[in-house]
Amino acid sequence: MSDEQLSGGSIGKIAGRVKQAVGSALGKDDLDREGRLQQVQVEAEEDAATAAARAEEKRAEAEIAGKRAEVEAERAEVETNLAEHDAEAAIERSRAQVEREKADLRREADLAEGVANAVEGESER
Repeated sequence: MSDEQLSGGSIGKIAGRVKQAVGSALGKDDLDREGRLQQVQVEAEEDAATAAARAEEKRAEAEIAGKRAEVEAERAEVETNLAEHDAEAAIERSRAQVEREKADLRREADLAEGVANAVEGESER
């Protein structure tokens, strides 16, 4: 295996520790240093992967929050439209009721006028 294949993940950490231990035991400072650097690199890669996963999670959460806000705005608009429609229907029902009442009052007035005319006609005889 090449150094590139051993540089990442758990295997990379183990390889780094082995290099560090062998370098330390044999007094080879370069190998010891390379082992420590490899361990640090693996940890940095793991930290970067964790940070990227967290960032993706936050992005997904933000997207969901945005969709929720859109849905809430649409729901509010539908409720407003429904309320307007209900109000218009109530106004139309009231208007129709007023027209019926006016017609009833006109009939009653016409009837009363007819009765008054009849009474007046009787009293003139």
